[in-house]
Amino acid sequence: MATKVRLKMAKPRHKKPRRTARNRQPASPERIDVDKRRAQMLDLRIEGYSLRAIGEKLGMHHSSVAEAIESELAELTREPAERLRTVELERMDAMLVGLWPKAKTGDVASVQAALGVMARRAKLLGLDAPVKTENKHGGSDDGKPIRVAVTPEQALAELREELEDNPELLKKLVGQ
Repeated sequence: MATKVRLKMAKPRHKKPRRTARNRQPASPERIDVDKRRAQMLDLRIEGYSLRAIGEKLGMHHSSVAEAIESELAELTREPAERLRTVELERMDAMLVGLWPKAKTGDVASVQAALGVMARRAKLLGLDAPVKTENKHGGSDDGKPIRVAVTPEQALAELREELEDNPELLKKLVGQ
């Protein structure tokens, strides 16, 4: 009998305007002017104007125009990405809720599916970031230590391989 799982979609969250030292009021006339100016810069850039031409047209330095456009684009892409991440996490939670009762009883397929959902969730949340290690036994040609990034799984696999190839090392580690 298949378990039905009801997926609950995330409600879009509207981000509050950023508060800065210059701008204590989120909807102040100054903030509105800045937002309009940024939108105008973005429109001009989309129309094909160069950063210098936009700067000349608006009486700004081209580097300020570039910074404003970059900031505006980052803000435009950040919110949809955050919403998508929230939706994906809620979907995974719903899947795990459906799989968990059978996984707890030892159903192999459910355990594997639950582990797959958990692995994907950990990856989405950045929990499986590589671990930085330092080689203290050697270094590069300039004498600086070599930094290597490996995941815990890679480190365990390398350790198992090393212990299989060197039984004397295993005896040393277990104290025999």
